[in-house]
Amino acid sequence: MTSPEATLADLLTAVAGTDWSATRKRDCASAIRTAAKALGAAPGDIPLNVKLLRRRLDEVAPESLGMSRLRWNNVRALLNRAIELKAKVMPSAQQDPVSPSWQALAEPLPRSNWYRLSALLRFMSGRGVEPSDVALADLEAFRDAIIENRLRSTPEKTWDGVVWCWNRLVGEVAGWPQIVIPREDKRTVYVLPWDMFPPSLKADVYAYLKILGGEIIDEDGPLRALRPSTLANRDYQMRAAASALVAAGVAANTICTIGDLVRLEPIKLILEHVLHRGDGVHRAGAFNMANTLLAAAKHWVKVDDDDLTKIRKIAARLSPMSTGLTEKNRRRLMHFNDPDVVQRFLGLPQRLAGEVRGSTHKTVVDAVTAQLAVAIAILQAVPIRIQNLSSLDLEQHLVERGNRVYVLIPGEEVKNGRPYQLELPGEVADLIAWYCMDYRDLLAEVPTTALFPGEQGGPKKPSTLGVQITKRVQAYLGLPVNPHLFRHIAAKLYLDRRPGEYALVSRLLNHKSVATTMRAYTGTESVSAARHYQNLVQDLRGTSGKSVGKKVAR
Repeated sequence: MTSPEATLADLLTAVAGTDWSATRKRDCASAIRTAAKALGAAPGDIPLNVKLLRRRLDEVAPESLGMSRLRWNNVRALLNRAIELKAKVMPSAQQDPVSPSWQALAEPLPRSNWYRLSALLRFMSGRGVEPSDVALADLEAFRDAIIENRLRSTPEKTWDGVVWCWNRLVGEVAGWPQIVIPREDKRTVYVLPWDMFPPSLKADVYAYLKILGGEIIDEDGPLRALRPSTLANRDYQMRAAASALVAAGVAANTICTIGDLVRLEPIKLILEHVLHRGDGVHRAGAFNMANTLLAAAKHWVKVDDDDLTKIRKIAARLSPMSTGLTEKNRRRLMHFNDPDVVQRFLGLPQRLAGEVRGSTHKTVVDAVTAQLAVAIAILQAVPIRIQNLSSLDLEQHLVERGNRVYVLIPGEEVKNGRPYQLELPGEVADLIAWYCMDYRDLLAEVPTTALFPGEQGGPKKPSTLGVQITKRVQAYLGLPVNPHLFRHIAAKLYLDRRPGEYALVSRLLNHKSVATTMRAYTGTESVSAARHYQNLVQDLRGTSGKSVGKKVAR
């Protein structure tokens, strides 16, 4: 244990007093100073508390400091080595061999499972804990060791992966220790499961959905049957509405049918909760919920005309006042007026690939980086929606014709029913081939043709892939760019150089009509349009390329 007064400055002293080689001393001292600089403080002002230090280092985005991720990882490893001089820490890389009994259990597992569990199995083997002896306390000791006494980044995420993998093997692998690790759910749950309500509510909802999906012909059914993804959303919204009513104080056992949700007074309670839940005002969510409940009130429950009129007024008041991009997205796109930001954004896939390309020891972490390089490259080249991106299949959606590769997505898989047919640039196709050859199998639990493998051979969930993309762009560029913003960026980059050419943008984004594109993006090219005009004025004045007048006072 370290003393309360110990700081990184004490590490510098400890390193200087070792019998290490001059090179090793220099490298460790440099790592200590680099880490202190990244934290914005002098070594003497940073306490030597391993857990707190690790959390502060996890918040550092090395790319924003002009440092590669590989270099930053090396700094952390050297810092960990130096800390071992003053504190008892768990080594960054476990060196203990896996015992024969653990090896026999783990050997048949897919490589992705082995990578998740190898550190744990080495830890158990080093402590002499065999499969027949392991207890929950031993597993929790490993958790505490990696979180409290190790400097490697995001150990909580590592532990989550261990828990998920271990618990799955409990039920799948003969002879695996029958200990289920409790998993902490950190989510705020707003939507309750169906079994929290009377069975009649779910039955009523599903009967309504059968009409919306065209399974049952009804005069009040929609002109066009809703797509499966839309039906799933309606199912979720009905459950969310019932859950909001419970959160507002209504007993769950009294919500027996859709009629208990879509009367005037329950709708007010539901929308009030949805609008103000959490820390913000969720106007769009409340508006969408209002329209769903309004449709059910009109076509399924058939409420009286007076209440229906009042429900319509409530929904209208929740309607977003502006069309096109939200103010938040407009602000985010302003970053892309800077050519340097555009260049760094467009160069991100190759930068990510370069960090892991040629690695002699391929890990799951490297595989995720390679996967994100491919995902970002595809979004930049063909800005499809995250649902379609995550579901890309090597056999169904990626087609080679000669030396060209195309993305082909049938209309039934696309939000607006319009099929995609777009060609991938050669450099993106090459990136996909490299990723599939070197890394994709590390992420696949079982044989699969999914480009981005998820659990049990299926594709990765859109939410998971989307969060990973957002976090990686944020870490490297310092910008909040979610997957859907890639579509807006594509429109902006094109319209900046071709103001007014909405027809091509409409085709690129696969909109149903140019009107949709114009509604969304009119005004996004105003900066470039003004620049074109200003250049025209300069040409007419004969001052193009010359600096005239005084600079604006700051």
